[in-house]
Amino acid sequence: MITMDLQTRGMAVMRILQPPPSPRAGAGRDERTTGLGCQLRRWLQLCDAGLLETTGIAWYGDLDVVPVSHVAVPFSCKKPSPPFHSIFPGVSQPADARPVLRNVSCVSLASRPPWPAVFETLFFLPSLFLFLPSSDALVAAHYGAAPVAAMLLAKGLPALNVRFSSVMIVGLLVVLCVQAARYWQQGHSRAFLVDVKYNNVVGEISAEEEYLERLVDLYGLTNLTKWQAWRVQPSTSAGEESGPVTDVHLNFDSARSQKIINLQEPYSEDLHASKKLALPVRIGEGHEFADSSEFLFGISTSYDRIKAGDWAMVRAWQRWLTKGKKSSNGAGLVLMMDQLADKKLREVDEKLHAAGIDAYVMSTDVPMSMARRYYELVRILKTYSATLAASGQRKRWYGVIEDSVFFPSLPYLRSRLASYDSNAQLVVGLPSERADWHEEADDNGGTITTSGGGALMLTREAVSRIPRLPCLERDAGEDPVRPKRWDEILKKCMKKAAAMDMHIIPSLYSPRDEPTELYIAGHETGARPLVLHDYHRRYKIDVGMAHLVTNVCGDACFMQRYLFHDNWVLVNGVSISEHPDGLEYPHKKDHHQKTDDDQEEQEQEQEKERRRPKVTGQLVIDDKEDVQRVALSWTGRRNVWALLDSAVSSDGDVWQAYLKKGARGATPAAEGAEEMDSVIVLIWEYNRR
Repeated sequence: MITMDLQTRGMAVMRILQPPPSPRAGAGRDERTTGLGCQLRRWLQLCDAGLLETTGIAWYGDLDVVPVSHVAVPFSCKKPSPPFHSIFPGVSQPADARPVLRNVSCVSLASRPPWPAVFETLFFLPSLFLFLPSSDALVAAHYGAAPVAAMLLAKGLPALNVRFSSVMIVGLLVVLCVQAARYWQQGHSRAFLVDVKYNNVVGEISAEEEYLERLVDLYGLTNLTKWQAWRVQPSTSAGEESGPVTDVHLNFDSARSQKIINLQEPYSEDLHASKKLALPVRIGEGHEFADSSEFLFGISTSYDRIKAGDWAMVRAWQRWLTKGKKSSNGAGLVLMMDQLADKKLREVDEKLHAAGIDAYVMSTDVPMSMARRYYELVRILKTYSATLAASGQRKRWYGVIEDSVFFPSLPYLRSRLASYDSNAQLVVGLPSERADWHEEADDNGGTITTSGGGALMLTREAVSRIPRLPCLERDAGEDPVRPKRWDEILKKCMKKAAAMDMHIIPSLYSPRDEPTELYIAGHETGARPLVLHDYHRRYKIDVGMAHLVTNVCGDACFMQRYLFHDNWVLVNGVSISEHPDGLEYPHKKDHHQKTDDDQEEQEQEQEKERRRPKVTGQLVIDDKEDVQRVALSWTGRRNVWALLDSAVSSDGDVWQAYLKKGARGATPAAEGAEEMDSVIVLIWEYNRR
């Protein structure tokens, strides 16, 4: 090994290591020495010119300064090297200092071994950040360190005074970084469970105690109640949790973690949420779909319906017509009330604006059928939209929906509508479940159809055309005692008078789904809901309350289905169910995998196709292939905890309570275990970073 030192007043500043040269025939020592001196002078001249970062890096401490060059540029030096000096970054030198060359031999920089990039990344760069000043390490990381890595790995390593312990430390740091990255990746894609210590101060009321008091005051519970509380930490990932089932490779472990609470004297430690469960959540839409100002919705309702449940309907609308904190998300609402006095009309208007909903409220003067009201509503949408457009608020999509329709995420709706041309004349129906489809009989046997289930999205051209259809005005004026569904009248009139077919975007049910003999509720198919219809009757939930969990885990996690290893299933915001006798999850088959009997498989597929319902009614079904619906089947027992309550704490956490009612008073053993109410509390933690 041949070395070359550059010294300034006795301080070792630079040492170059190169493998022994292979001189050309006839080349003498002086020529080789002159060549190296020329290259060194060239490098130092570039340092003087302020181009040090493009030609070299500095390694300080008890180590040396090492020049780096990715590409060897051949040049010749005919004259002796004149005196020169250079200021190295991070090294203090007097102005009169002159470098002295000694022990110089010339080799070609191009002869360095072509080490793979893996050495540059895993070996040299960590050592830079361990030993170098930050600025110099960044220079080396940016402009390349492979040649220096080659020198460090070359024969003659002791000449650099690199201790073996330093190399071991670097290797250990690399291993730790790799393992940390691996654990971080697992933590963002897999569920895991950790213990939460009980550290409540004696005499202070815990958060769990406060929530229990809320449940007792609002809903009432049996004196002895089973209690279980978990903390849940949502984590985002783009893995399998985007499918119909998110597999949780952990046990829900309800039996061992349940406590029996005496409501008269509850123990704080028994109420404590002793476990924290990290759950992966679905990733929602990107920022390109966040703006909802292109939507204008029209709804017709009555005063009794909108005020029921302490204005529960307004709270539900607030979840998808605002962006939280009583601020509009840009979407507008035209609300038509049925024969409402001015005082109550002002009350409704004040409630909507207090909730942050951008609403235009009006009332009918005479009795009208539902079909007539929605006909008038479309006409008003056309007029009101023109007024908004004049002020710069141009709308692209107009929703004509019933008051019991709920959109879990307008960005998701916008992404599903993005495949349509909003400048065309289109009507898109949004049925949710099987109940939004009805059977028809014709010459070919039973078929099913839908008119949208009470939720239609119209383009501007369709809104302009519909009020001019004579059949719609005539049919909408029928006797209100025997009304027809307004969406059915609209669909038939559009086909008859305007030759317009209705497009359909299925949500929780599609006629193309795998046929099954079991009745499966829509929320148990695992599909992400695009829209919900008649949610109070079908799901028995306050949807405005159930949707609160999206404050923590995002819009896409609402109704996300989790399957635990011990056959427990969580449908987020709806229910928790236990299947003690087993649960079957029909995993998707690999269509590229060969089977032993292709003919038999083909016959089975043909049989399934025959069992699928036929669709009629001039419908164009636009069902995305990546929307999967998979039903879970079980035999024997099934215990269900339905969502009872949800609330947001002062620190942003969302508390959910799921209840399985006990058979109160059904037997003389009134205090038996089966008679108790059972409560499972999930505390979704808000990310405070």
